[in-house]
Amino acid sequence: MSIAAGSESDAVAGRAKRKSPAPPKKAAPPPMLAVTAPRADLLPPEIRALRKARGVRHLLVYVVAGTLVLVVLGALGATALSESMRASVVDAQQQTTTILAQQKNYIKAQDAQRQVALLKAAQVRGASTEIFWSGYIDKIQAALPAGVVVVGINIKSASPIAPFEQPSSPLQGPRVATVDLQAASSSVPNLADWVTALSALPGYSDAIPGTTTRDDTTGAYLSNVTLHLNDAAFDGRFSEKGK
Repeated sequence: MSIAAGSESDAVAGRAKRKSPAPPKKAAPPPMLAVTAPRADLLPPEIRALRKARGVRHLLVYVVAGTLVLVVLGALGATALSESMRASVVDAQQQTTTILAQQKNYIKAQDAQRQVALLKAAQVRGASTEIFWSGYIDKIQAALPAGVVVVGINIKSASPIAPFEQPSSPLQGPRVATVDLQAASSSVPNLADWVTALSALPGYSDAIPGTTTRDDTTGAYLSNVTLHLNDAAFDGRFSEKGK
């Protein structure tokens, strides 16, 4: 019994050693108190106001100086720009003078061109009412029936400087020329057929049949027809259309 008791006490003692408490933590040191030396502002308010005014004056001086610098720089820039523009104007004037001097070399050529243009305009204007009459009379002869020969013709044509007389009847078209035609035939002519044949001519406006008489000497019948032409009969050889 004594042995068992001793063994149990040893076991208890061993467990007590194994479960011994941890050593206590060190306490944190108390905070240090900041100790400042006592100060007192013994300057009078006038001194502080004087220092503040001095700072304001210094700031104003800096602002004024900066403004003056900007003004000077702006004046210098404006002067430089003005000089540059003046130089550009002088250069442009010199170029204009050079061009005018060069143009003098071409005055004769320009005068010649103007004269040629004036002559061309005069040609177009002068020939604007021109009709190629020899060729047109051939067309009249070709349009008449076989056996009919043109024996007389009287022409009144428009002028480029004066208007041509227009008909008073609204049934007649505008005209630029009048052809009084006299034709001879071996038999009594049918003037209505003549007028129909003449209506195929270029520039035909209208035709008015006249009288028919018989020549006792030759036995031929002489008939008169008045033919009016419009501006489609113009030759236009100097106009763009004529070209």
